Amino acid sequence: MIISASFVTAQNRSFSYQHFGPEDGLSNTNVFSIKQDINDLIYLATENGIYQFDGYNFKKIKPINMLNFSDVRNIGFDESNNLIVINRNSGVYLYNSNLNNINKYPSLNINNSIDELIIDSLYNYSLTEQISVTLQNKKTGEIIEDEIRKLFKSKKLDNQAFTIFKSSQQKIYVGRTDGLYEIINGRQIKINIDKKITVNSITEDKDGVLYLGSDNAIYLVKENKIIKTITVVAPKKNSFFNFNNVTHVNKIIIDKYKRIWYTMSPDDNLYLHENSKNYDVFDLLGIDKVLINTIYKDTDDNIWIGTFNDGVYFIQNPLFTNITFTSGRKILPITSSVFIDKHITVGTNNGLFIIDKDNLNTQTVVSPDDLFGEYIFNIRKEDKRIFYSKYVSSTTPSKVFFINNSLYQFIGVPSRLFEINEKNKTAIIADGLGTLFSIKNYQSNQFTVTDTLISFSDYKIKINCIKKINSKLYVGTTNGLFIYDYYTKKYFKHHNPQLKYNINDISSINSKHYIASENGIACLEDSSIIQQLGDIRLTAIKKIKLYQNKIWIASLDGLFICDTAFNPIIIYNKSNGLLSNSINDITFEDDNCCISTNKGITVAKIEDLIYQIKISNKIFVSSIEIDEKQEKFSNQIITLSSNQNDLNINFSSPLFIKPNKQFYRYKFNNGKWQNLENTQIHITALEGGTHEIELIGSYDGINWSEPLIFKIEKEIPFTNSFWFLLLIAFLSLGIIISISFLIIKKIKINATKKVQEDRQVNLLKHQAMNSLMSPHFIFNSLTSIQNYINSNDPLKASEYLAKFSRLIRMIIEKASSGEITLHEELTRLNYYLELEKERFKGKFDFKIYVDQNINTFDIKIPNMIIQPYAENSIIHGILPKHEFGILSISFKKIDFQTISIIIEDDGIGYNKAKQNAKVGHKSLGTKTIENILELNTKLTGKKQSVSIIDKSDIDSQKNGTIITITLQID
Repeated sequence: MIISASFVTAQNRSFSYQHFGPEDGLSNTNVFSIKQDINDLIYLATENGIYQFDGYNFKKIKPINMLNFSDVRNIGFDESNNLIVINRNSGVYLYNSNLNNINKYPSLNINNSIDELIIDSLYNYSLTEQISVTLQNKKTGEIIEDEIRKLFKSKKLDNQAFTIFKSSQQKIYVGRTDGLYEIINGRQIKINIDKKITVNSITEDKDGVLYLGSDNAIYLVKENKIIKTITVVAPKKNSFFNFNNVTHVNKIIIDKYKRIWYTMSPDDNLYLHENSKNYDVFDLLGIDKVLINTIYKDTDDNIWIGTFNDGVYFIQNPLFTNITFTSGRKILPITSSVFIDKHITVGTNNGLFIIDKDNLNTQTVVSPDDLFGEYIFNIRKEDKRIFYSKYVSSTTPSKVFFINNSLYQFIGVPSRLFEINEKNKTAIIADGLGTLFSIKNYQSNQFTVTDTLISFSDYKIKINCIKKINSKLYVGTTNGLFIYDYYTKKYFKHHNPQLKYNINDISSINSKHYIASENGIACLEDSSIIQQLGDIRLTAIKKIKLYQNKIWIASLDGLFICDTAFNPIIIYNKSNGLLSNSINDITFEDDNCCISTNKGITVAKIEDLIYQIKISNKIFVSSIEIDEKQEKFSNQIITLSSNQNDLNINFSSPLFIKPNKQFYRYKFNNGKWQNLENTQIHITALEGGTHEIELIGSYDGINWSEPLIFKIEKEIPFTNSFWFLLLIAFLSLGIIISISFLIIKKIKINATKKVQEDRQVNLLKHQAMNSLMSPHFIFNSLTSIQNYINSNDPLKASEYLAKFSRLIRMIIEKASSGEITLHEELTRLNYYLELEKERFKGKFDFKIYVDQNINTFDIKIPNMIIQPYAENSIIHGILPKHEFGILSISFKKIDFQTISIIIEDDGIGYNKAKQNAKVGHKSLGTKTIENILELNTKLTGKKQSVSIIDKSDIDSQKNGTIITITLQID
């Protein structure tokens, strides 16, 4: 059966968008004008004032000497980035953000009723109520009224001025009832473009071509000639404004991709012209019609729409093409796709479609079924035959479609999954009940089952993917990885615990096989696992593919593109143009890529995806605070006096696409990069002299911006100056010479006394180190109590505090003691570990073993030498592995005068913990213990030492750390 389906536009061109209104902080929803300053901040003129927006918060501008903002109709910026405010009733004003005041624009005497204002070096140009244009000579102050309108009025004719526009070549154009004019030397000169048209709106593309919005058409003009006419269709006759079926293109902008965005009277909808087609944007996005006051294109070519009483709409405008597939008003998730001769076959969770990627015309292979659903699981292309798998209650007849003047046969395979062996013309299919068959005659619906390979007794297990490797068939399921052996005809579950999760894909890359699962990406050959790329943790990997020497990873968090060593190049998700973060499949054809998501497909050039990386380049310093007082900042230099020590540097980086999470790092004096959790750098206790700070930002945690560099110059106090040091040196030298004779004379007499004093000093150091342990531990314990308080659990906090108070009493009582009985240490250690176990909600358990021949009441050990290592095992060993852990502490008697304390965990290991350690972090507690044991050895002559071993250094299959403290006790 040959089906020549009629082409319909059942599928939609789509964009991601956001709506901003009162719930977002924009308290007034009647938005007249939208502009962007040199820092990329967005400013919105509304009925009750002007708002500044950085993508995170709306901030209302409140100058000291505020005018009546209710009559503001337009805004702009001068050469110094000062805000120009056009007030309908009282004129034009200039807002100075540094002084936070607003004053009349200097030397501007044009009448108050202004809609638009253009300023250049010679004239001020204003448009009044879309009726007339007025000029002011900036040198003489002369006001030049609209001579064209005067001329026509004298003939009892009307010739309105609808718009004024300044081109990239600094030419001033006026759109009027009878055509296009250029203002030259203060005069309006009509441009002969070989056609009489009304010009309602004007814009310009990057090549200098003018786009003129007219009646039922858009005209492209270059070198004063019409080079193209784009016809637009008037809305249906449901409005007073188009009773003659004539519609005016009143607002128009063109982006860098040559997409034309425009409105037509009565300006209650936004339209898009792309690839010779016109789209109703509001209808595509499901936005109700609303009167549009203004449309604006920002520096990233995203589209802003200011409306009458419906706030602002922001349309993300990416380079690639997004297409949604719908059944009724429900958007269909895309399960798979295949390129076919400049077309794409798209499988959804309810239907199968063929779409022309250039003009978006579609053919329906499997129609949506709103009752049962027509879930397409996967698609396979074999020459002119397209196989697709879906559940069917009966045999599905094959269908033939014309695709680009060629016939293609579409064959439905009743299965959840199938894999074709083209050499021997056999296939393997999986049904929806956890059974895997070997079949022949797969080319027809009447295939023959030759063998049942696997049949799971658990009906909950579903087969997601299969991969034949040598004589074995690897089967990924919802319950882990299974292996079928063709020789023994038996199957078994893979032993690796990393593969016990939901397995979605098995892929061959560089002679290795990689398993995509809910737990990350596991390598079959070396049992390694990748759970993080850059600063982003991987979640639910769906597909892994190798194409054009790049690894493509589809996940719930977006599409990762990596090099062949899995180093991330870029990530794509909703924040940079996709319709959804949930990626189900990636397919390729030549230099084209189709990304299948839960909200539709994205079609793009591979070159654009890899090399059009968006780098954060909008960071700027918004304010600085010195000793909690805000100060002015300019020229990237911060000057501090010698007594100023506390510096806060506040910065901003506008981003309007949700989710607008950004990453920031800074470097101080060429040190190491440090991550920032917010948009503030806090520097304290600065030494005198010149310092340098570098700040970088990233949208994805992979690609970082060029550094923003600024210097700090702090006055050097006299006490740190060269002359002060020289004075101290001379005085010290005099004192040394004066007392040297006395020291030499008494050196022999005091030799014995000095030895005693040295021992006493060592003892004092020993006691000081022990006292240092108490506040170190208290700090960590108080953090636990704070966590319960922050989580609003007062009962837990009270219980925890009661336990903690008993423990802290024991610490304080023994803080000054150099030694403690083993019995007391065991009691205190149990208290501590129980508190930590409760703090981390059963993330780990602990066991303590004591040899039967150890008398815990008689044996004394150095105070507080076990707890810091136990703490390190929990915090840096067990917690980072994200699984349940065991901490074991053993006390063994080696001989009659030596005991061994073994602290063992099954965490990530000492080596990996060191790699994960924060920049500049030092373990104060463990370093102190090393010093304590070293001093004890010197003072008492008893050998005391500690050793740390990573288990993987002993056995590569094991993880964790073993810490051994050896003490000579007698």
